[in-house]
Amino acid sequence: MFERIRQWLEGVMAPKNDLEDLIGIGFLLTWQQLDRIERKIDNIIQQEAEQVADLTQIQNDVAANGDVVQSAVTLLQGLKAQLDEAIASNDPAALAELSAALEQQTQSLADAVTANTPAAPTPEPPA
Repeated sequence: MFERIRQWLEGVMAPKNDLEDLIGIGFLLTWQQLDRIERKIDNIIQQEAEQVADLTQIQNDVAANGDVVQSAVTLLQGLKAQLDEAIASNDPAALAELSAALEQQTQSLADAVTANTPAAPTPEPPA
């Protein structure tokens, strides 16, 4: 872009005196400064777009975690209701069945938590 302006200034507005030289130089310097400002604004806009994308990902992760937590709460509430029912009925077979279900669901929950927990970072050795 500057090359075009420089060519235009040199060709079309060929300076005829010192005043025109100063005006041409001022015009060129103004365009250069505007171009630098425009590039900086473009960089800011790009960084903002990246931050919005990061924020959207974080919001999605939080929503997914909320869903998982709600599922765990529902699971625990269901187990409590089954336990209360088995205790109220004083049925050893129902208690044994509930115990087996609890063990299986506990393992499933533990596996899910393990699978979705990032590994702890390895500490760097001291320098």
